[in-house]
Amino acid sequence: MRGSPALGLVLAAVACGGGGGPAPPAVVELPSVEVFSWGGQPISFSPPPGDWRRQKEQSGGLRGARFVLSGSVGERIHVAEHYQLDERDRCARLSALISNFESMDMNAFRNALLRARPHAPEPINGLEARHAQYANEHLDGAFEAFRENDTINTRYWLERARDQVAQIRYVLGDVVDRATFAPAASPAGPLFEVGQRAPATVAGEQAAALDYAMTLEGRRYVGREYYVVKNNRLFVASFQGLEENLGLFERIVESITFPPGTCHHER
Repeated sequence: MRGSPALGLVLAAVACGGGGGPAPPAVVELPSVEVFSWGGQPISFSPPPGDWRRQKEQSGGLRGARFVLSGSVGERIHVAEHYQLDERDRCARLSALISNFESMDMNAFRNALLRARPHAPEPINGLEARHAQYANEHLDGAFEAFRENDTINTRYWLERARDQVAQIRYVLGDVVDRATFAPAASPAGPLFEVGQRAPATVAGEQAAALDYAMTLEGRRYVGREYYVVKNNRLFVASFQGLEENLGLFERIVESITFPPGTCHHER
């Protein structure tokens, strides 16, 4: 599980004495949709308006975009992906190897083959265990063919390996615990009210939602997170702040779509 992403909010609220910034208009127009790509599967959405400062999100196993409301107590929205799943996928590396192997010498091919091998010492599910093994067996065949200067069979075995990798598929239940919000345990810290994950839909995909809240110096702060898997990538959309800004976050989530990725995993 990820550690508490609310720490920055708590510290900022304490520093400001729990006071809030000026309330934004009831309805604001979202900027145009942008495409963000942090790995093999892009995501597109409308970011918050200009008074939300854009920052890089890279913490708790996530990489993506963070938006912090100027003049607030630390209110933030982020959309990010759990990058370890993207790095686990070998489809793009195999595609690049298939395109370029004919120009490689033995050392270059060997190194590229090592980088393209599926590595699943702790498989996420049975599909990964089975098809990663088959893919590596096919890559052994590609190495032998390349050593014999057999271009036709080198390509054949590489393509077979990529076909096996494409059949590895994660579903939400396999991976959602890797990103679920869990407040840091601290006897001196604020008490969070954390709900149960509930079914949801994001961009037409099965998703899960989690709400939580905290009260600090008489003021209530809320959080909401959405978790969705697309093409074997786990994405998280998160809000922390005042309830009056929760509607803006919901509109951002409603704008999410997934453009085609580098590789497609079988369904």
